[in-house]
Amino acid sequence: MTPKEKAVELVEKFKQFADSQLTYDSFEQDKETLLKNSKQCAIICVDEILKESEEQYEYWQQVKEEIELL
Repeated sequence: MTPKEKAVELVEKFKQFADSQLTYDSFEQDKETLLKNSKQCAIICVDEILKESEEQYEYWQQVKEEIELL
């Protein structure tokens, strides 16, 4: 799996936990908040992996960079 594919996968997995209580009136703004929160959750996850992983450090660093670009 490429770093970009892993970045997208992680952000998508965290969306259900980063719910910003979407409302119909502010749907676009809330979608941005949801993406921002999901990205932050994924970055926290990757940071924890980076602390423990020397073998795949480069791969996970690239994943983190891809998350930030989403």
